[in-house]
Amino acid sequence: MNQRLQNKVCMILGSGTIGPTGGMGIGRTVAVLFARHGAQVFAVDKNENAVNETCKLIESEGGICVPYCADILDHSQVDKMVNKCLQTFSRIDVLHNNIGMVIKGGPIEVSNDEWMKGLNLNLSSSYFACKAVLPSMIERGFGSIIHISSLSALRMNRNQIAYASAKAGLIGFSKSVGVQYANRGIRSNCIIPGLIDTPLLRHSIDSEVSDDEFHKISKSRHDKSPTGKMGTALDVAYAALFLASDESKYINATEIVVDGGLSATL
Repeated sequence: MNQRLQNKVCMILGSGTIGPTGGMGIGRTVAVLFARHGAQVFAVDKNENAVNETCKLIESEGGICVPYCADILDHSQVDKMVNKCLQTFSRIDVLHNNIGMVIKGGPIEVSNDEWMKGLNLNLSSSYFACKAVLPSMIERGFGSIIHISSLSALRMNRNQIAYASAKAGLIGFSKSVGVQYANRGIRSNCIIPGLIDTPLLRHSIDSEVSDDEFHKISKSRHDKSPTGKMGTALDVAYAALFLASDESKYINATEIVVDGGLSATL
């Protein structure tokens, strides 16, 4: 296999997976794929069991992974997380932020606390991580930062105002970081997934819906795509692999849409 990330140190935030043991969400898939391409993975998640499972998967394939449990919204934990990675690997080449959560409701239905939770998880998490990681990247004159936004940031999505607003803000944040530090050898880009079939799908819809109802919802999402099916976590992970690699060294402050053409039909 072409080792596209050979010896690169990749910090992956949100590298666990919501749902049953063995589930492969975007963060976990990114971590495993990066390791397969030679990366030394520093895997971070708030759920200790989930991040340990990710590392076991990587190590079972002969990869290198260090698990770390942290709440990215706690400044002191973020600083400790970055220091631990630097102590372990001496550098951070790639920062991949996969933290996010869908919160349902419009401006009337969403409570003030839910609004702030949506902004913090989907936008502030990238700010806190970048604030802590950027100094070491600036010192070395190299770095690739990857954010996971959403098609909801570009196209109207009813009843998800906190999520859509934060993910749209994330695009602006990423562009700002990319432009400001471009002459320091640092790139910042967003991936914009469309309808992706992951364990988070069931959790986001409603864990209480019946299996029949869930299958109907899932089918409707497949039917919306011009390809006739939703994308997978691996589809998103390969876009991240490209942005993390030197193949994308002149791609900065922009977005890669991974949606099977859905946005072209809306």
